[in-house]
Amino acid sequence: MIEELSTPLGREVYASCFPSIIEFCCLLEQYDFIGAANSLDHTRSLVDEWCGSAINDAEMKDLYVVRRLIKMLTCYSEYWCLLMAGNNAGSWYLLQDTLDALRAIKRFSRINITCIERQLVGLESTYPYRLFASIGGIVDYTECSICGLDIESLDCPHRMGEMYSGSVAVGIIKEFRLKHVALVTNPVDKRCVMHLKDRDYQYPVLDCIRVLLECGKARIGCIVGFEWSTRDTVIDSTSEGDPQHEHSDAQQSAEQKNHVEIVFDTRSLADCFLTR
Repeated sequence: MIEELSTPLGREVYASCFPSIIEFCCLLEQYDFIGAANSLDHTRSLVDEWCGSAINDAEMKDLYVVRRLIKMLTCYSEYWCLLMAGNNAGSWYLLQDTLDALRAIKRFSRINITCIERQLVGLESTYPYRLFASIGGIVDYTECSICGLDIESLDCPHRMGEMYSGSVAVGIIKEFRLKHVALVTNPVDKRCVMHLKDRDYQYPVLDCIRVLLECGKARIGCIVGFEWSTRDTVIDSTSEGDPQHEHSDAQQSAEQKNHVEIVFDTRSLADCFLTR
């Protein structure tokens, strides 16, 4: 059996979180977003207490993963809260926060969150955002988040993105000279999307999902993913009421449009975490 975490302490804390995670899933599928968030409070406090018991880097890494898991669930709940409220634009940022936490869990553990990942990546593909802002410039000084030294210098022993005593080293830019702002299709940070308000874009797939959830034809956990294809749509170019075309065949042309099928399963959200 593959162990999700590498230390006995990490596995004990992870197992102790399971009742709260299952309760969270049940409340979320009842659209009790406040209750779902509150159900994680005890688990968060419990993990904070256990952090004082970690005595080595391996245990600190495992507790970091559990904290990321709680962060992911919190963002996941807030994401669906905004989506069900019709705030499609705002939900995009919560989706990115959820994905960031999920990637950290995958990198530093073997916790199986494949079902959630597939759903989130699929949801991301339904948003209409294709252009993002990206800045370019010269970085003169980047401070290490762990030791405070210049992370690019030989004096700093840390590498960006690596784990040290339960903390991931990141570079904090302190001195920067802006050179340009570009529009790109594959940005480092997808939060830099080019939009102002919801009405700037259309969200037909998200609107469809919201209707299905509201009428009880689907649950949050049973949304597995999305399958995209291109289909030909026949367009009738004949003008209505045009006497010249009254007795003639309609003029038609084909136009290719994107088509998406929402893939559902019979599982619940809790099943995504119980599959280990």
